[in-house]
Amino acid sequence: MSQARAKESKEELLKKLYEFKSELFKERATVVTKGGSKNTKAIRTIRKSIARVITLLESRD
Repeated sequence: MSQARAKESKEELLKKLYEFKSELFKERATVVTKGGSKNTKAIRTIRKSIARVITLLESRD
């Protein structure tokens, strides 16, 4: 899987970053509106994915 990510272009990585950030926003909004932290694992997974994409972007500069 890391090899597939290494071959992606900068535009594709930026697109994934945007998608992950919007998904994180939706998950956080769900937690706030439902009054609890029922889906913290999903939030943690999304944050880690964002960190991976940012790391790949920074390594290419």
